[in-house]
Amino acid sequence: MKVTLRTEPLRVVRAAHQVPGVMYGRSIDSISIQADLNDVLSALKEYGRTETFKVRLDDKYHHVYFKAVQSNILKPHEIIHFDLHRVTEKELVTGMVPIEMVGQEVFYNQHIFAELLKHEILATYSPVGGHAKLVVDVSKMELHDEKKLSDLNLEGLEIKEDLNQTIVIIKEAKAHEEETEEKAPVMAETENEESLSNE
Repeated sequence: MKVTLRTEPLRVVRAAHQVPGVMYGRSIDSISIQADLNDVLSALKEYGRTETFKVRLDDKYHHVYFKAVQSNILKPHEIIHFDLHRVTEKELVTGMVPIEMVGQEVFYNQHIFAELLKHEILATYSPVGGHAKLVVDVSKMELHDEKKLSDLNLEGLEIKEDLNQTIVIIKEAKAHEEETEEKAPVMAETENEESLSNE
């Protein structure tokens, strides 16, 4: 993704379909930047909030990740500001690492399914040169099988949670039959006796 230094007021930047932002890190001062809206959206979709990627600023590349993203309250898909945190190979970051489940398509049209019990894990890792996510493959699992956090590939991650916790389990898909309740016979209310006719 290409970013440039921001020198114009915010209204001018946004009118040009650019998104204002800031880039900072331990070894650099905060820099006001801007980027094309489509580039920001594409980077968010591809890398998310934990995976690092490269940005080019003044013909120099930096390893960054999205530290914060601000959206329009009325239009959540419209990005109005972003923060990039620059990192180096020697730095470590601590954050929530997403867990991605793959291979669940093998259970289609079967009576079993894979349930992902945890969607993210707290860990410390180097964000440079690696994918900050965990992948759990369920394609070879059978009914009642389960995988714990310790069963996953944790290379490059220092997990800050219990390694024995279950991440995914294979369950039986039980059909929810609608119970038909027998309707109790409705007793017709007896009509009030006709009032005595006036003598």
